[in-house]
Amino acid sequence: SHAQIRSEKDTTAKLERDRQEKAEKSRREKQQQKLKDTTGIG
Repeated sequence: SHAQIRSEKDTTAKLERDRQEKAEKSRREKQQQKLKDTTGIG
């Protein structure tokens, strides 16, 4: 049905957003780790 197709689209969009947020978060954590390594702080 039409409603099912729409909900599948929403789910895909949500998964994509979650994936991007995870990637962004791990990227930030890596940068912070790099800063710690270069400055010797932490």
